Amino acid sequence: MKVFELDKGLLNRMTTNVTAYAFDDFVLNIGMRTLTFRDQTVPITSKAFQTLLVLLRDHGRVVEKESFLKEVWPDTFIGESTLAQNIRTLRKAFAEFNKMKEFIVTVPRRGYRFVGNVEELSFGEDVPAPRNEEESFVKVKNSVRLTNRVTRSVKLSPDRKKLACCLWDPKTDRMTLAIVSAETGKVLAYPITPRNDDIPFLDWSSEGDNLYAVLQRAEPVSLWKIPVNGGQPTQLCEWRDALNLRLAISKDGQQFYYEVEGE
Repeated sequence: MKVFELDKGLLNRMTTNVTAYAFDDFVLNIGMRTLTFRDQTVPITSKAFQTLLVLLRDHGRVVEKESFLKEVWPDTFIGESTLAQNIRTLRKAFAEFNKMKEFIVTVPRRGYRFVGNVEELSFGEDVPAPRNEEESFVKVKNSVRLTNRVTRSVKLSPDRKKLACCLWDPKTDRMTLAIVSAETGKVLAYPITPRNDDIPFLDWSSEGDNLYAVLQRAEPVSLWKIPVNGGQPTQLCEWRDALNLRLAISKDGQQFYYEVEGE
């Protein structure tokens, strides 16, 4: 179990009667300085823990990059890349335990927002006990684990034979766009994809011959049409406003709808 000594200034700025935050079977216990998922300890670094603490304190709201730098690294000069690395650390940790949820949304040019349902626990309240497997899962006969790699943005093709997903590549420390078999998990193709740091949104065209992907690399965030069976991708749009990633593509692929963060 990892135990961290939190920055005293950060603790003083926290709501004094909150002892823990609970979200989707994760519990961040401030007193114990631990993050757990059901009955398992989630291994994260001290700074990643403190970054998550700030996100949970202001859950549902955008936390500006400058706020992270002042609160998590108050006496140290660092660049935004260090903050981005801690966000990646948290996303990887969440993905290991809860692959189908995206908790941290990047708000371009501003910061990050925690979007999960968060319960604040106060003094005198019991931290919820981990649920057992019978309470948490429906057991599916003949289920097959398709990959052991960290996976995000999984989308089933229209013919239900393939999955488009982002697979973690430990060599490059990046998520890589891949097409895998929905039956065996074997990688069928790596579509040509512009260089990026993250792919927070992914969907198929109605015919299954193209993917629509939001690519993020610093700023701006951009939407691309990516051929599945080779061919060069085409950029459709880019956003310099803060994108909420509530995005929808029309069946004919001629229109798309999105929401941006209000000021």
